[in-house]
Amino acid sequence: MSSNVAIIDDRNPLITYSGPWSQAGGSIEFDSTTTCSTTQGTSASFTFVGTSVTVYGTIAAEKAPNATMSFAVDKTTTGTFVPPSGLTSDVHHQTLWASPVLGNGTHTLVITQTEAQAACVLFLDYILYQTTSDTGGPYFIDDSDPSITYGASWTPAGSEYDFLHSTHGSTAVGATFSYTFQGKQISLYGDLNNGGLPSASISIDKGPPVSYVAPVQPTTVTSNNLFFNSGDIAEGTHTVVFTLQNANTLWLDYFLVTPNSPGFSPSSSAASAPSSSSSSESLGSNAPSKKHTPIGAIVGAVIGVLALAALTILLLFFCRRRRRQTHGNPDLAQTLPIVSAHEEYSNSSAPAFASAGTLSSFVLPGNNSVYPIAPPGAGYPSPPTSVTSAGTMVRQLHPAQGGPLAPVQRHAHNPSLTLSDSDLGSTSGNANPASSPHVGAVPRSDTSGSALSSQPRSQPPVSGILQNDKLTREARERQRWNEAHGVTPSSASQAPTVREEAPPQYAE
Repeated sequence: MSSNVAIIDDRNPLITYSGPWSQAGGSIEFDSTTTCSTTQGTSASFTFVGTSVTVYGTIAAEKAPNATMSFAVDKTTTGTFVPPSGLTSDVHHQTLWASPVLGNGTHTLVITQTEAQAACVLFLDYILYQTTSDTGGPYFIDDSDPSITYGASWTPAGSEYDFLHSTHGSTAVGATFSYTFQGKQISLYGDLNNGGLPSASISIDKGPPVSYVAPVQPTTVTSNNLFFNSGDIAEGTHTVVFTLQNANTLWLDYFLVTPNSPGFSPSSSAASAPSSSSSSESLGSNAPSKKHTPIGAIVGAVIGVLALAALTILLLFFCRRRRRQTHGNPDLAQTLPIVSAHEEYSNSSAPAFASAGTLSSFVLPGNNSVYPIAPPGAGYPSPPTSVTSAGTMVRQLHPAQGGPLAPVQRHAHNPSLTLSDSDLGSTSGNANPASSPHVGAVPRSDTSGSALSSQPRSQPPVSGILQNDKLTREARERQRWNEAHGVTPSSASQAPTVREEAPPQYAE
């Protein structure tokens, strides 16, 4: 277990005062405070853990001082301080009493004002004790401590203004000293000469340096000046480096170190903390710690991306497969547009007739099936069929204008002659005779007035199915007209005397 020198100010609550004590102090004294008494028998006690204890104070200049103090540790080890006579000036940081080496443990120091006078002569300033406990502090490191490493240009000196009456100074630009310590805060104090303004840089653990520029000094030397305070830093082992920046004299007097927390083990800490963290904290700010991305988060993100890519590929595959099935499925032909019965069939989709000279049958493209054409009198054939873009034959109907197909059609020139549904062919759905130029048309005679021939007039070219419908209708109407007027096939060549009695002819 390491041993350190801890410092206790006279105002520390660990010191218990008994009787009337007065408070005083100046900037040259520790924490700028002192305590004195002008009453005989007053006392102060302090309990500590350590192996030795030393009391420091200020002695006022008196020609014939009449004041003494006694010291006792654990009521056995005692000592007395008597101030010298003939002092011309006050003496600061004076050792009032130092104990011998004690056993490592808990001890109690008692200070008693054994003699007193009307004016204070002996002033208590601070107590130093050697301790192995980590509950005290702060730790005091004098400039003469061998753990401080000085460069060649530093010179030891000292006066009654300095703690322990010792100091180190330099005027060389670039002069350095360093000190390695364990703790969580460090401060640096020293003296300044009147005149020039020295400047220096201080860094911890090789971090960015912090600059110090001395304030304007009075005409005398000033002591106990704060050069640097790190603020809170990470607990552990650190190294502070001090570098003089100009040729003005600067004096190092002592360090104060705040120890690590009780129970702290250097092996469990980051002994060499990142320099950026230390330096930034010395400026009074906390540096953010470096954070690492968890491996689990990276793996999870990669898996998620791969899963999303696989899902996208599957979705595109099924969409493409569904599109192919839709294009190749004949059951979907009902959803395709129906080719109008009045549109001309193209050469590739028009039905091919089985015989060029007769209209006994025709062949539908796509399935190569032969459909017979009924002769006159055998009944109207089924409604024409259209060929869709998918090759499927769709039945084409002739819906009535604005409604269903009328059950009976009156002959235009002979009202007594009616055309039933069987005469016009079977219809269903929205049949529309107005869409066909041959349904309900007024029959007409030949313009020359001659008898109508049994052969159909030359008509404008129409597609195969429409021409078949037209010839069949004309043959049936001609047969009904002959039967109604008693005309035999042999007399069919005689022209009628009345124009209105001419056999019906579909309008072009």
